[in-house]
Amino acid sequence: MTSSAEKRIAELENELLLLESGKHPKLMEKLREFQQKQEDELQMIDIMYEREKEAIERKYQLEHAAIQRELKEREDELVQALLLEVDDRIRFIEAEVAVLDVAGPACPTFSMNKKCLRRRPHDSSSSTEKKKARPTAPAIIHLLPEHIIAEDVKLLAPAESIPSVVQHHKVSLDNGKLIYEGKTYQRGQALVVQTENYGAFAGMILSICEQYIQFRSTVPGDTRQVLATMDDLESGRVILKKKIV
Repeated sequence: MTSSAEKRIAELENELLLLESGKHPKLMEKLREFQQKQEDELQMIDIMYEREKEAIERKYQLEHAAIQRELKEREDELVQALLLEVDDRIRFIEAEVAVLDVAGPACPTFSMNKKCLRRRPHDSSSSTEKKKARPTAPAIIHLLPEHIIAEDVKLLAPAESIPSVVQHHKVSLDNGKLIYEGKTYQRGQALVVQTENYGAFAGMILSICEQYIQFRSTVPGDTRQVLATMDDLESGRVILKKKIV
């Protein structure tokens, strides 16, 4: 074996030892390149992560602010709707109280019983004065002049001789109940009332008397009420139905 070959073998063995120990120059240079590339990539990943995080936070803040504004608008709309509903309910209840006398009976035709106390000796003068007192008739105020009222009376006088309208409906009262066309109606019952002026509307019976029957609309916000006499029901000026057809 020549000296040049031996020298080459020695160089290779030396490089092998450097590779095994990790001190070969080319190996160390490649490792430094890989480490630098890895650091650059990690730094780029961190930069992209921070940018993506900032974008997500900005989007979250914008969407959160939009949701809060929408929630506030919905709350305001709900409060306004509830206030309007409460106002409508208050007006409806006030109208019911104005129409229906809750403190009295259904047909206020009875007088309250009055208990007379025993007269005392020193109260004789005052009691006799009370007995002598006479109730005065209420004054009637006419909005029209007397000559116009007299002319109206003359025009209405011949109407008394006109025969009454032919009865179309069978109406009667039985123990505080209304019998209309064979159907029984009682106080508080829901029904449909139809008149020439008001048309048809859902209502209920407030009171049943010999003089009249009182009806009231049950539609929220509707304060219509009708006082119908027996003649109104018999002649068909007021028509009753138990349900809307």
